[in-house]
Formats: sequence, structure tokens, C-alpha cells
Amino acid sequence: MKLAHTVEISVFCKDAENLEQVRLGLIRLIPFDIQAERVKISETEAEGLTGNKIMILSVRLTNERQVRLFVENLLRLIGKEGIITLLSQLESRLDEDLFFFIRLSKPDWLDGRAILTDSGNCYHIKILIAAYPKNKQAGLRTLREYLEKEKTF
Repeated sequence: MKLAHTVEISVFCKDAENLEQVRLGLIRLIPFDIQAERVKISETEAEGLTGNKIMILSVRLTNERQVRLFVENLLRLIGKEGIITLLSQLESRLDEDLFFFIRLSKPDWLDGRAILTDSGNCYHIKILIAAYPKNKQAGLRTLREYLEKEKTF
């Protein structure tokens, strides 16, 4: 069962943070060799509200196999408890365009733990759900079926 068309991952790195550590955290989320797969990390410089420099690192996965591997790995990382949390919050995490939003705590992930968060200090994950017809109800049904199956493993 195909769950998603694309995955976008982004993270902000503020002046006081170690850019290389944040970049490595992003790379660790991806369960394949990004160089061999020709996946690029985009870097954009932005200015914060107080004039501080912020680097925005982002990756976009469009290859069906890469998307599948990423989603499977993400669900393995957050575990059964995380999947149960996602199931309980499906309605608020899926928008009308069928983008499913997940945030992983950046400090926890940099310490090796994949913890869901509502905080802005996170790795932002945006997954475009594959559902027919393309409406929120079909997207919710697809997600629910997929996550219910995954939580039993």
C-alpha cells in the first residue's frame, strides 16, 4: 500500500547551535546514503526577528522507494507509543491538501531519541499522503489503515 507521494524535512539552526550537528541529525533521519541516492540538502539563510542569522536545512524526497523507506524508518524510530499518539491526533495533523505534519524534538533527536513534539525547536516533517479521492476523509482513512497496521509490528 502506497502511503505517500513526497516527504519534506526541514530544520532551523540558530546562531548558537552547531550547524554540522543539526545537519548530521537531518542525515540520520534518512535511512539510506543520500550521496549515493543523489538527495541534496538545501541550505537557506534567513534573518530572525532580532536580526540573528538562521540557517534552514531542508530535504525533499520524491522517489517512491525513498519515501517508503523514510516513512518506515520514521515509524520504527517513534515506536508503537509514537504511532498511537499520531493515530489519536490524525485529524489535527492532516490538512485539506493531504499534508501530514510531524515534528520531532530537535534536542531529543540530537541526543538519539525520536520524540514527537509540538514545539518549534524541531525537525519538521511534511508528508503528502496518497489517497483517492484526494480529500481529507480519504487521507484520514489511508493514514489510519496504514498506522494501525504499523503499530502491530
